[in-house]
Amino acid sequence: MTCQHVISGHENYSIRIRGAEAPVPLRLVVSDRQNDIAVLEIIPEDIRSDHVLRLATKNPSAGDRIFTIGFPHPDLMGFDPKFTEGSISSTSGIRDDPRTLQISAPVQSGNSGGPLVGADGAVVGLITSKLAAARIFEYTGDLPQNVNYAVKIPYLRLLLDTREIPYTSLPADTPVPERAESIRNTTNAIGIIIAE
Repeated sequence: MTCQHVISGHENYSIRIRGAEAPVPLRLVVSDRQNDIAVLEIIPEDIRSDHVLRLATKNPSAGDRIFTIGFPHPDLMGFDPKFTEGSISSTSGIRDDPRTLQISAPVQSGNSGGPLVGADGAVVGLITSKLAAARIFEYTGDLPQNVNYAVKIPYLRLLLDTREIPYTSLPADTPVPERAESIRNTTNAIGIIIAE
């Protein structure tokens, strides 16, 4: 899964994952422009990861701790995954958009489509955008700090259910794992999407 804007305008997709010698080809399964979601699948059936991110079954609340792992500006910052953490600032986005969460975890260009993970290790959203600091400064005279957004996971689940695409959820009563284990599993379950 990733954001639709990550692959928009491209026809060929691949993913760079740990342990693979070269980028692995992907096939677009379905996308949802309105909610900025895309689902892709690995084409070679013999390439699968033991680490799977599970989708949350309950929505997070304001103040809940979250983290994300992504690949901002990989040509400059390198291809190792980058970890940032923060909290849910609001359960709605710009102009109270109910489809998104506002988060305080720092993100950069290149984090889009990455998982937003709750303390229990379940994915609660997909990183989608941040406030454009230069535009906000022009409008308000103030620079925004850590004002970023993620599409809520129920919109992804709805898309998957509509297309009858199987996925794995993390039950709401699952105990919170050790933080380090949760981060390690997340790091091993994500990769860089390459759209050409």
